[in-house]
Amino acid sequence: MSSTPAGPWVRFSITTRMNASVEATIARIDEDAWTPITYPQAVWDEEGQRWISDAETAEIRCTAFPSKPKRQQVTTRLIVRRGKRLSAGTVPAGQGALFDTWRHHAAFTDSTPRSP
Repeated sequence: MSSTPAGPWVRFSITTRMNASVEATIARIDEDAWTPITYPQAVWDEEGQRWISDAETAEIRCTAFPSKPKRQQVTTRLIVRRGKRLSAGTVPAGQGALFDTWRHHAAFTDSTPRSP
């Protein structure tokens, strides 16, 4: 296990805001990498003002904190959940074509995936 400035056992998982770097990373995820998920009970989507019962998830390796000095950059997994948008009226102003169909939620983690 590699050591970090905080010690060898420190791990993190943090949500991230959508910005140009995160959007570009999500755009690099192959369409075949997305795994469908179904919620056993629908959940209320406040932004979309509707009940949802499915989404998709994927992940991609990337560098977190790329604007920081090299010693503060971390190779991570970006884990993304995407849900379908039902109408163009729910697309935030200034968001590009990649995100017209999907709404994304992302988190960075330096943990390793567990084997099933």
